Amino acid sequence: MCHTDLVATKRTAEQIVDAVADAAHGLFVERSPSAVSIREIAAAADVNLGLIHRYVGSKDDVIALVLARHTARTQTVLGGAAPD
Repeated sequence: MCHTDLVATKRTAEQIVDAVADAAHGLFVERSPSAVSIREIAAAADVNLGLIHRYVGSKDDVIALVLARHTARTQTVLGGAAPD
């Protein structure tokens, strides 16, 4: 194994949040949020569990993030904002 294989890739907070949201979304679609642990999300996102807590928060916060992103994408596709 060469030295570059051992060097961790540094990601920005935004990249970490994106990875967590994408991984969580995929796992939630496969099994449902109640059947997925925060550790599984961390593993699927290839991030340390502590980074999820630092940049996103609790599992409920991860769920809220996924829902907010899904809502935003849906609104973009539909071409409008959500009704008040």
